[in-house]
Amino acid sequence: MNQAKGKVFVLGLDGGSWDILKPLMQQGYMPNLQKLCAHGASGILNSTVPPYTAPAWVSCVTGMNPGKHGVFGFTLKTGEGTKKAFVSSRAVKTPKIWHYLNAAGKQVGLINIPITYPAERVDGFMLPCFLTPQGKTDFSYPVSLYKDLLKHTDDYIINVRIAGRKLDNEPQVQKFLSDILFATQKRFEAMKYLWQAYSADFFMIVFTCLDKIQHKFWKYLDADSPLYNSPTAEKWRPQIIKIYQLIDDIIGYIIEHIDNDTILYVVSDHGFGPFDKRVFINKWLSREGLLSLSKTRFYLAKVLAKTKLQGISHLQRNISVAANPLMHCIDFPKTLFYGSDVYEQGIYFNHESARLKSGDVAYENELNRLKEKLLLLNDPVNGERFVDEVFFRDEVYHGPYVSQAPDILLRMKNYSYLINTSIPLKEAGFCQPVKGAEGCHRLEGIFAAYGNGIHQHKNINASIIDITPTALYSMGLAVSREIDGRVLKDIFTPVFQNTKKVVYSEKDLVCELEEAKDTEYNSREEMEIKAQLQDLGYLD
Repeated sequence: MNQAKGKVFVLGLDGGSWDILKPLMQQGYMPNLQKLCAHGASGILNSTVPPYTAPAWVSCVTGMNPGKHGVFGFTLKTGEGTKKAFVSSRAVKTPKIWHYLNAAGKQVGLINIPITYPAERVDGFMLPCFLTPQGKTDFSYPVSLYKDLLKHTDDYIINVRIAGRKLDNEPQVQKFLSDILFATQKRFEAMKYLWQAYSADFFMIVFTCLDKIQHKFWKYLDADSPLYNSPTAEKWRPQIIKIYQLIDDIIGYIIEHIDNDTILYVVSDHGFGPFDKRVFINKWLSREGLLSLSKTRFYLAKVLAKTKLQGISHLQRNISVAANPLMHCIDFPKTLFYGSDVYEQGIYFNHESARLKSGDVAYENELNRLKEKLLLLNDPVNGERFVDEVFFRDEVYHGPYVSQAPDILLRMKNYSYLINTSIPLKEAGFCQPVKGAEGCHRLEGIFAAYGNGIHQHKNINASIIDITPTALYSMGLAVSREIDGRVLKDIFTPVFQNTKKVVYSEKDLVCELEEAKDTEYNSREEMEIKAQLQDLGYLD
């Protein structure tokens, strides 16, 4: 294997979407990104199905599909029914790129990559992600890193909290945007200091600011949205664009400071688009006779959800903090199907249903019947069919953890319609419009590569699982045959390809992967994380 020098810098832009970035480039707001694309390779980076942060970033750093690495969302099943715990770094069942690199004697620097809490021991350093509980000071590796960092940056914001903010008045919106800008600037300062302080062969940092503002303000940025020309949009758009300009400054700094041996990859975990409607899938399943509700528990759960009473101890003990309380109201012995959390965009088959014991239900037949019903669903407002595709899980995933995924996965109006597991009492319909400026995820993320050996003006269509094998190849290292992704050879010049041949390792990497606990968080921390995920629309 060619052991020629080769270093990699991965800049992750959570939620980065060409639908917004290209117009900003054309308008002169992002000249550095424009330069990167003009003098390198760029194109679409397709996300996981469905396109959500947790499985997508884990697929990015493992090169494997969720069926192999075991992360399908922000929670993990801990038993039968809907009981779940929040995901952590220990939930990932396969080696990550830094394991391959450390095994080859390479040093790594890792900042804010989702699903990296708790921090792992690495040859290099790790500052974990936004799932790190607030107030911790010993969350980094090495433990001394965070305190040392504060001496050089004065502050470092793990995560900008959205929970508890009401973004419906001017002071709140102004504070939110200021906080996002400040946190991004501090992460930029941390990047500059740590990039210089550690001579990492592989450096990766993820900025989450674009994802946060697009979740809340997408329709103010999308020229195709009716809200684009609204007075509110025109008021806030200049301040929102300042955040994109800061990201462009970061890109410019990296371009200016990478050496001739370093290739820069810019990637996003998914794209973005408008969020138009919520589909209350459990309400529809109930109407179809496929889900049964316990009326007593249903009304008690509504009371608990509204008043947050602490006195209904029996009910509380049976409601997972990571799940929608209304899911506890499902009468599982009488239920055949129930909806997944938002980030899974699917439907689970209840293998514990008493209906199975009667012998009248065959798994494959029921899945096919449900698929037919779903494909015929009409929007009650305009009469249009809105289910684009229905997948069985083994059509999307492969590997030892496929059984942890929903049995059926949905794509509705290109993900502009999203599953919601709530079961509203008042609304007559199961499909309700989103009235605000919100955005939600799309499959088409962004990819760009820049540096010596990269083709100029090269257009590429790639997958999120291609990043790890491509980075390993560009560093002159072998690619594990367990990796699902491919090396993006077309982005490299013929001279580079002649210098470094693609080589696959015949032996699987053996590394110590810590076993996941039932939970990495105490009850207060779980409530904090739940609130964060709810405000991003990841939990109902």
